[in-house]
Amino acid sequence: MGLRKILGSRYWGLLITAMLMLFGYWMIEDTNKPDQHGLTAKMDYGANQGYFEGINDLDDMHDEVREDRDNITSEIVHPPQEEILRIDKEYFERYKEIQERIRIRMEKIEKVCRSLMVKHKPFFEIYQFNEIEASWCPVFKAGSTTWKYYFLDRFKPDHRTRNLAELGSRRLTMGSRSSIDKERMRQLYSNENPNNIRFTVVRHPLSRLISHVHNAAKDREMVAMKNQWIYRAMVVRMYQHRTWRSSRQWQTEFNKYFTWLQNGRQGPEHHSPNNPLFNPPYPTLSELINFIKRTRVANGHWNPAWSWCNMCTNKFDYVIKLEEEPMELWFLLDKLGLWKDRALFLARSNTSNSTAKINSELNLLQDHQKKWINSYYENDMKMFGYDRVT
Repeated sequence: MGLRKILGSRYWGLLITAMLMLFGYWMIEDTNKPDQHGLTAKMDYGANQGYFEGINDLDDMHDEVREDRDNITSEIVHPPQEEILRIDKEYFERYKEIQERIRIRMEKIEKVCRSLMVKHKPFFEIYQFNEIEASWCPVFKAGSTTWKYYFLDRFKPDHRTRNLAELGSRRLTMGSRSSIDKERMRQLYSNENPNNIRFTVVRHPLSRLISHVHNAAKDREMVAMKNQWIYRAMVVRMYQHRTWRSSRQWQTEFNKYFTWLQNGRQGPEHHSPNNPLFNPPYPTLSELINFIKRTRVANGHWNPAWSWCNMCTNKFDYVIKLEEEPMELWFLLDKLGLWKDRALFLARSNTSNSTAKINSELNLLQDHQKKWINSYYENDMKMFGYDRVT
């Protein structure tokens, strides 16, 4: 006897209706499931307005962040709730566009790498955070300080300094190489979870140089970077003035100047007004470029991002651009499972140099210096879609 005859036409109809409702519920649940490392990859803002209505007070989230990061609360200015919600809304609406843009970028990086035939470089900067299945390459002057502070405060709350060296035990090294992931064709390391998402943030090379030289003009940075490059870059001015070449007065005054900076500018400045090292008394972009050209010294503040991270061998999952924050930042935090901390990242949000600032610096460069920038950072520009300097 058939099931329909046992139940009768009335109950048969009820059974069919119940089955359709269960199927519909299952489809809704499946559609709203997050990706493995993300919260919102399949969310639609219009269908999930309750998500925003549930966040009535982001100050609660800020308080939760403060409890974990007591050491840095004085350094952050929390963004208003309305700003967070505005960015959330735009992110959900533009999710597919952002995802596609980053996908195309990663394909471009892979294509350029295949054309380069690069071997594994002995030096690169990547740090693993296996607890959250993430590995990060800090490209200096591209928002790396924000990420450094976040990782220090979360994974080493007892840190004594803000230096990256505090995370040294998490760094991947040549000595920790293990095997090659043949499916993804990337180098694996014994101290890194093979499922970690590798990521970094990049920035236009010229903006990085401008940011570094402007930061280097600050008293603290002038003192810290004096012997690394500032002294050797600025001393070239002295050779343009014959009257100062045979005198050691210029060096004596220069050293006194740095001591004056180190002491918080206490007391009067003791140097001659025509000392070539003090016109101006800080390094310029032109001097930085000439120094890098002349010495070829490697430094994370100006090394090309692709080589600093050894992207062609280590194969990254996501490379976002500082110029595209906060949208691409939101995407990355989503994929890393750090969505709840997005307000903290926005509080330390980085901005690219203004067009006016870039143009003013660019106008001071000579043609051979612009040509060098395009040559030195050629692969960065190709991989990340940046315009050449003209």
